[in-house]
Amino acid sequence: MQERLLDLRLDGDVTPEQFRARSAELREARAAAEDGLEVARSRLSRLEEIERGKDALVSHYASLVAQGLTQLPPEERNRVYKMMRLQVFAGRDDTLTAEWGCNVWPLPPGSCRTRGR
Repeated sequence: MQERLLDLRLDGDVTPEQFRARSAELREARAAAEDGLEVARSRLSRLEEIERGKDALVSHYASLVAQGLTQLPPEERNRVYKMMRLQVFAGRDDTLTAEWGCNVWPLPPGSCRTRGR
C-alpha cells in the first residue's frame, strides 16, 4: 500500500499533504498489526507452555496411578477407571483402543458411546 501511495504521489495524483496524512495512517496501521501479531505470538507461546505443563502433569499422575492400581481390589480399580472416564474398545482385528478423560469430551449425563451403532 505504501508503494502504491508513493506511485500516486510521483504521478501527481496525490498532494503532498494527502501523501503525508495517508503515510501516517499506514504507519499506524502497520504498528497496530505488529502489536496484534506480538500479542498473538505471546498467547500461542503461553498455550504451548500450558500444553507442556499438562502433558507433564498427566505423565506424573499416570505413573502414580499405575503404581497404585495394582494394589487395589478389582472393584476399586473399576471405580478409578470410571472416574478417569476410561473406555477400551476392541476392534474386529483384535486391536484395542483406549480413550480417557483427557482425550475425549465429557458426555452429557445419561448418554452412552457405543462404536458401530
